[in-house]
Amino acid sequence: MHQTITGDSKRTRFVAVFLLGLGAIVSAHPHAQTTSPLTPHAGEIVATVRLLTYNVFGVYKPFGEDERCNFRYTHFGDILARRNPVSDVIGLQEYFGNSFLGLFPGNCNPEPLRESITATGRYLTTERHPCVPLLFEFPPYVNGCRFQPRKGLDGGIGLLTQHHIESAESWRWNEHTNQLRSQGFLFARIRLVGTTSNTPLRLDVYVVHILGECTPRPSCQRHELEQLAGKIAELSALSGNPVIVMGDFNLDGPRRRADVSSFPEYRHILETLRNPRDLWLEAHPAGVAERGLTTDECPLVRPVFGSPELEPDTFQCSGSTTLCGCTGKRIDYMFLITDPSMTNNPFDVRFAHPDDVRVVRFFELDDGPVRVSVSDHYGVDAVLQVRKPQTVAPTN
Repeated sequence: MHQTITGDSKRTRFVAVFLLGLGAIVSAHPHAQTTSPLTPHAGEIVATVRLLTYNVFGVYKPFGEDERCNFRYTHFGDILARRNPVSDVIGLQEYFGNSFLGLFPGNCNPEPLRESITATGRYLTTERHPCVPLLFEFPPYVNGCRFQPRKGLDGGIGLLTQHHIESAESWRWNEHTNQLRSQGFLFARIRLVGTTSNTPLRLDVYVVHILGECTPRPSCQRHELEQLAGKIAELSALSGNPVIVMGDFNLDGPRRRADVSSFPEYRHILETLRNPRDLWLEAHPAGVAERGLTTDECPLVRPVFGSPELEPDTFQCSGSTTLCGCTGKRIDYMFLITDPSMTNNPFDVRFAHPDDVRVVRFFELDDGPVRVSVSDHYGVDAVLQVRKPQTVAPTN
């Protein structure tokens, strides 16, 4: 098994039977956003983890612009199966566990993504875990979880990991009990393998998909956030684990810290989750604005420009403001929970460099002079250090 943190183990190559998407990890020091007069000294690094959240655009549109489901899904899975360093936890949105017979309104066939993402054995395990169905499932298992509402069809939320899933559960939004294709959020408690000390480390991960079209807006989304916050307080307030919340919130946020007041829906997130650390904004408080956008108005198929690397970060907006990646919204986030009513995490979580937290854009070159985006969203990627609690230097 390849992973960011230390620890070896061999995985056999298999194609999975049942995928489950990505999630993610870590949490903040309870006072990370306050200013202290004391000088903190970084504690020992317990683990370095790489997290990714990505909406993979799984809605099938037989007569629309998205007739490339298989092409997009296969390529997206190939990236994650071979990407280095490997993602330790992946949270996915719009990854539906069935194709709904390929009928509208339906879903992309999940098989190409499931097969390609597990082709190298990265996200497979021989150990049964809480998300493995009790019947008709044999090893190797996909090492992840899918959103499993008690009513309605699969809502398309998933988590994948390189580590041990100790417990998991999912809930649909209370506001939308009659949804055919339920949406909501998924929780997983993950025990990291191969930490750099003898300190055991678990992560509480919540993968979220806030409804974009529920009404009345924004009170509808606010009720969903309150339901999420209540469950975090219930499950994580006394867990002693770092807590990460990530996914597609469908609420536009600022590209600079100075602009927070101009985004009332984003402020709802901060208020309801009680001032979590927004990792991208923390890394780029006054950075290049276009790099924060996680969705834009560009079509999935667009002319080739720049180099064909998998994660082009080449959106330069000094000229035209209509270039892809230069206009759009920031609606996908990765938060670290900090409030003591929702976490008692003692670990210090930080990134070593601002570029360790970024928006990633996965493309593939199609036959001919076009580039195909794997989704109508971009992902948020973070490499984080989890350290033992900080100590404070004595003062004379």
